[in-house]
Amino acid sequence: MKILTIIPARGGSKGIRLKNLSKIYGKPLVAYSIEHSLASKLINRTIVSTDNEEIAKVSEEYGAEIPIFRSKELAGDDVLDFPVFEHMLAYLKKKENYEPEIVVHLRPTSPYREPKWIDSAINLLVENPFADSVRSVSEPSQHPYRMFEIKNKYLHPLMNERHPTKY
Repeated sequence: MKILTIIPARGGSKGIRLKNLSKIYGKPLVAYSIEHSLASKLINRTIVSTDNEEIAKVSEEYGAEIPIFRSKELAGDDVLDFPVFEHMLAYLKKKENYEPEIVVHLRPTSPYREPKWIDSAINLLVENPFADSVRSVSEPSQHPYRMFEIKNKYLHPLMNERHPTKY
């Protein structure tokens, strides 16, 4: 089975310049996703999608492929992952006639994962033919009524409804 990992790692982060190359315990952030993909028993190809030469160089040093650089249009702050994946998959199909059966999405900014968890997720997908994806989630530590989001530079309650009963 052809199982491909795509790791989106653009260079133009506004908050932290080249955050995907930031060192965590002496290793670039992007390296963790690459190593986890390569350590998987099921994934047989690991690609980094980037617009940045430094990220590409480091990614290749850790064993990832960079078949094509991402365009400026696909490297902006507001670009979702789906068009980035479509771009890479279309390129691979056209240039290599390569079409994976499963695509694994590993974000460099979520380095705490084990390769066995990735393999478990892939197995879960394979074992459930009606599923088209698997996503990791975690239980929030707070009730949604105590959570906030930033809108127009101000904090707003995630849930605007009042509690149905008085405290």
